[in-house]
Amino acid sequence: MAKDIFTRSRRLKRSQLLRRCGIFVAASALFAAAIISFFYIPYFKVKVISVSGAEILNSRAIENSLKNLISGKEAWVFPRSSIFVLSEDMVISHLAKNFPRLSQISMKIDGLAPAAVIVSLKERTTWAVVCRTSTDPNSSEGSCFYSSPDGFLFDQAPKEPGSLFLQIKANRKENYQVSNYFIAKSELDRIQIILEKIKTLTGETIDSISISK
Repeated sequence: MAKDIFTRSRRLKRSQLLRRCGIFVAASALFAAAIISFFYIPYFKVKVISVSGAEILNSRAIENSLKNLISGKEAWVFPRSSIFVLSEDMVISHLAKNFPRLSQISMKIDGLAPAAVIVSLKERTTWAVVCRTSTDPNSSEGSCFYSSPDGFLFDQAPKEPGSLFLQIKANRKENYQVSNYFIAKSELDRIQIILEKIKTLTGETIDSISISK
C-alpha cells in the first residue's frame, strides 16, 4: 500500500511539472508573438523614402534600392520597414556596397504617421582615371576605373578616357576592381605632392603618368 501511494505521488508530481512546463512554453510563445507583432504595426512602418545629394547617380535608383532593403527582414523575423528595426548603419552598409561612388551617407527617420526615411548623400569626386596597361587589346588588363583623390576606385571608366582627368597607366600585377584602393596611401601621397610641385614650379598640369612595381 505504501508503495502504491509513493508511485501515485511521483506520477502526480511529474504531471504537475509537465503542466507547469507546458504553461511556461505557451506563455513564452505568446509573449514572443506579441513582441514580434509589435514590429508589424502599420503605424510604425516606413511609408516615405527621400534621397538628396545625388548628382551623377540617379536618385530614383537609390530610392528603389532602399525599398528593396526595407522589404526584407532582419534575422528572418523582424521587418526592416519598421522604424524600430531600420538603422542608419544598415542603410550605410547597403548603399556603400551597391553605390561605391558615394563617399558620405547619413540617415534619419522623420515623423511617425507616415514615417519618412531621409537619406543625405555626398558623391566622390573624380581625381584620375586608372588604367592597367596591356599589349593585348583583348585582355581585361586594359580596364580603366575612376579614382577619387584617396585612390579609391568607384566606377568603370572608358578605355579612352580623354584628357578631362589625370590618366594613370598602371603596369602592375594587382587585379584592380571597383570598391578597392589601387595604391597605398603613402605612395599616393608622394605622387600627389610631386604633381603639385610640378604645377607650382612650371604652371603646367600633368595629363598622364605611368606607375610600375
